[in-house]
Amino acid sequence: MFNRLKAILKGDRTTPNRHVDSTKITMSGEEFRQSLEEDKRQFNGLQLSNVDLRGLNLNHLVLTDSILVACDLSYASLLNANLSGTNLDRANLTSVFLVGANLYQASLVGSNLSHCHAAQVNFSAANLSNANLTWANLSAANLYQANLRGVNLTSANLDGANLEHCIKGDTALGMLRLSLGSRIISKKPLASFPANL
Repeated sequence: MFNRLKAILKGDRTTPNRHVDSTKITMSGEEFRQSLEEDKRQFNGLQLSNVDLRGLNLNHLVLTDSILVACDLSYASLLNANLSGTNLDRANLTSVFLVGANLYQASLVGSNLSHCHAAQVNFSAANLSNANLTWANLSAANLYQANLRGVNLTSANLDGANLEHCIKGDTALGMLRLSLGSRIISKKPLASFPANL
């Protein structure tokens, strides 16, 4: 146990994630909405897929180690929500309000986060590969060790964001807004990025 914790703190991604083997609780969208109406805000190991959650107030929601594949969360408010370890692959998060949310080790592969307001969000060790983050506000977001392979960051605001150890592959970096002295490209020559920048 100590070695596994030590590996996690060092950022060793070969160590199995804590949520891989957990049993998931399947719930319909209607049952999930009913739970929210009853003021339930804490869920662990929940499984929802293709559920319409557009525009919902999900502030301070705790939804950890869960699966929300291909769910529509567009225009929802997730202020200070905890979605750590949650699989949000192919989810629609267009214009979602995520300020202060925790998405540590979350999977957002192929998700649409365009126009989202994600200031001060913890995306550390998250998998954002092939996600759409065009026009996203990621100011002061923590993207430490996040997988940004194939991500579209065109016109995104990364002012004050922590991008250490994360830029990989063919990330689109067109028209970024960065604070003076931002460290996006560390220990990697500029020539390694595509010429179409």
